[in-house]
Amino acid sequence: MSTPGSAPTATVDSMFYAVDHFHKRNFEKCAAICTELLAKNPYDKAAWTLKMRSLTSQLSVDDLEAEEEGIADSVLDTNTIATAARPGTSLKTAANVVENLCRILTILF
Repeated sequence: MSTPGSAPTATVDSMFYAVDHFHKRNFEKCAAICTELLAKNPYDKAAWTLKMRSLTSQLSVDDLEAEEEGIADSVLDTNTIATAARPGTSLKTAANVVENLCRILTILF
């Protein structure tokens, strides 16, 4: 085992230090320790998972710029709701057409 001030020597100690760095939000050091562990054993699922989590936690996406809407975008918005129905799509007229069709069919038959 390693002493508290020295570098980790055993795999368990290295994994412990990697998890400790992850909890302290020192993601770069955590990923570096996981990379060392994976160099020794590339099939270590715990090291892969911790490295993936530390690398994804490093990313910070700036959504402020993506959400900003300019004046031109708000004025020229094409997603508006029409106030009047399109011709031939009114339910009222469709009911009248069906009613008239039923009258014609009863007269013919």
